[in-house]
Amino acid sequence: MLTFNRAFRAWLVRLGFAASKILDAFRQRVIHRNERISPTPFGGRIATVTPMSASSPTARRGDRLPICVYLASRHGDHVGYTDQTRRLGAALGAAGCDLVYGGGSVGLMGEVADAVLAAGGSVTGVITEHLYALEVGHTELSELVVVPDMPTRKKEMFDRSEGFIVAPGGVGTMEELFEVWCWAALGLHPKALAMLNTDGYYDHLLAFMQRSVDDGLMSGSTLDLLVVDDDPERLVARVVAAAEGESTAA
Repeated sequence: MLTFNRAFRAWLVRLGFAASKILDAFRQRVIHRNERISPTPFGGRIATVTPMSASSPTARRGDRLPICVYLASRHGDHVGYTDQTRRLGAALGAAGCDLVYGGGSVGLMGEVADAVLAAGGSVTGVITEHLYALEVGHTELSELVVVPDMPTRKKEMFDRSEGFIVAPGGVGTMEELFEVWCWAALGLHPKALAMLNTDGYYDHLLAFMQRSVDDGLMSGSTLDLLVVDDDPERLVARVVAAAEGESTAA
């Protein structure tokens, strides 16, 4: 009987993962073909932000630490990405952090938002008008910020956060990583920057960056700006410690 129960639970996990993959595929088809589906009412607070010239709100709310997470709008082919992302969200909420992210309801983006909310944290999503019109925005967030374009979206996420975590993702995630990393290297901000290296996903990228250092094209201090860990709870603890250290120093 015990063996049957374990097998049944494993089957349910696989079934849920398969359903998530189907939803991912449908949502991606909607995005890339510019199709529209019926709107879903948003249950939280929604705000519309003007382009980049406008000032942004103060990042911290009370004693909670706002952390931005960059990650995929797909689940990927390995269930470990989903499991680790859920653990990341739960760890953020348990550590007294709020989440700032891209506002999506699908893929790993939706998973981290749901996990932070379940852990009692506040979640702010920042999404473009284009994606909001295509109905890929999360409708159960604490706040959804709708902006006119991608540069405004990235600035709004940056200004609302006191630290950044990069989880597995594609070209958009890479672009966000390198932007905030470059800014840190140039001394434009002191905010903590970390990478969740789930199942060695970023091993080749890290090796490439080490090659840049070895060949004299990048300083070792730039590489050291990135905190890397494969354990979500430990990574969150390191990011919080770094962010709190910067806050105290300021």
